[in-house]
Amino acid sequence: MPSKRLTPLLGLAFLLACCVEWRNAQGEQPKRENPQGQASTVQEGPLTVCHVLQNLSLYSGKLIQIRGEWRGSALWDPCPKQIQTEDHEWPNAIHLICKESLLKREEPVDWSFGIYDYDQLWIQTLHYKLPVYATFEGRLDARAELLPIPDNGGPRGPFGYGHLGYYPARIIIRQIIDIIGSGFLEHPREVGKQSLDR
Repeated sequence: MPSKRLTPLLGLAFLLACCVEWRNAQGEQPKRENPQGQASTVQEGPLTVCHVLQNLSLYSGKLIQIRGEWRGSALWDPCPKQIQTEDHEWPNAIHLICKESLLKREEPVDWSFGIYDYDQLWIQTLHYKLPVYATFEGRLDARAELLPIPDNGGPRGPFGYGHLGYYPARIIIRQIIDIIGSGFLEHPREVGKQSLDR
């Protein structure tokens, strides 16, 4: 049994040991793995649409910034070369969607930007002269293999994203920044469709 003189020292040593253990635990927190397909950090950018389209496998599933001409539900760029699979040429464009458009079976995102935020920014662009350019930040999605598929046994059609699988890739928008037009209009433009495909 320890003497009365040693008892306070043993108590102090135990307390110090607990503090050291606690500090070690704080400095060695286990790293949380990202869900499969979930973007983590923004890649260097902003990147061009053309660069991303020529490197889809490199950026697929990653959080990137990409800049191009904003035309409604897609971001465009006059690339010198188009992606071609068999006899199908893909447009030099990336489809834009918000988190609400993701299917239940698709990998979700954890940011707050949604269709309402998109609509508000799109309405602002109606006061700009065309073309309008913007930088989109979000997760890029691309197929493992960008191949056309048969359409009900008939001619082979595109298997991409957006309406009729028209686009070779898509970006789930986290934010839109640096919106620039070619000038300002006294009266806003009138367009039939001012939002994303629902």
